[in-house]
Amino acid sequence: MQRAYLAGLYEGEGCVWLCKDGPTRRVRVTLAMTEKVFIDFANEKLTGEGIKTSYSTQMNNSNGLGKKLQHRIDINSRDDVEKFFTIIPTTRLRKKYEEIKDEDTRMRKKS
Repeated sequence: MQRAYLAGLYEGEGCVWLCKDGPTRRVRVTLAMTEKVFIDFANEKLTGEGIKTSYSTQMNNSNGLGKKLQHRIDINSRDDVEKFFTIIPTTRLRKKYEEIKDEDTRMRKKS
């Protein structure tokens, strides 16, 4: 049940993206929200599953409703990203993850 709730948080508020740092490329999974209680829940459950995360905060004004503190957790390592998609039943994010992996594989072959 908790994995399904966690999947819902990520489906609604999460994103998957390719982080490019010079020649290094890796996929990240991010969850960012202004409600810290949800980030704390997700962080606790992910670390309980053995997935390492990093936590950060920043001021965000992207919604036009004024500045709010945004809480964020990232899953950075390839192994932890793979584990996330193995145990958390997402649909939209998994599709995006597969698209990014395919694109990254094509880009690496061109290099």
